[in-house]
Amino acid sequence: MLFRTYTILRFLVTFSRYYDIRAIRVSYIFNNFSKMLGDRLSKLTTIRCMIINDPFKLLTIVTSVIIFTVAFSIRVIEGPLILIDNDGLDLSIPSNCIWLTLLTMTTVGYGDYYPKTNVGRAICVISSVIGSVLISFIIVALTNSLNFSDFEFRVRLYFKRHSNILKKIILSKK
Repeated sequence: MLFRTYTILRFLVTFSRYYDIRAIRVSYIFNNFSKMLGDRLSKLTTIRCMIINDPFKLLTIVTSVIIFTVAFSIRVIEGPLILIDNDGLDLSIPSNCIWLTLLTMTTVGYGDYYPKTNVGRAICVISSVIGSVLISFIIVALTNSLNFSDFEFRVRLYFKRHSNILKKIILSKK
């Protein structure tokens, strides 16, 4: 399952518009003119471009892949315990595993489902840390998308300075 996850993420990077033949050619041209740009186009550069230009698309894909990978891992590890100890915690059902993963990644943790094995607990701790990092990335992406551009900031400042004049003009027309 981890190999499949790696393959999905590698496919996402390799077939991105930032890692096609044209982008590689442009990076070679710029590297010939200026060594300040570093070495050739790498997959890390592709990931950076994807984070800057399409942050929500990338975060949605990465979060979905991580949620389903962790849920599958918990199901494989904790699922057979229903045969030994039937106390109502049925983690052999995929929806329960996804629920546990979502609650763990958002650090809510209602306590209705929890892992019983040490390996399952370790996976939940790791998914909690990953979830905190993903939530912080989502907050940063949202904050950056709500920032004003230079033009918007100047227009806002203009309206803020001239709001009294605009109110008088509007009121005088009525």
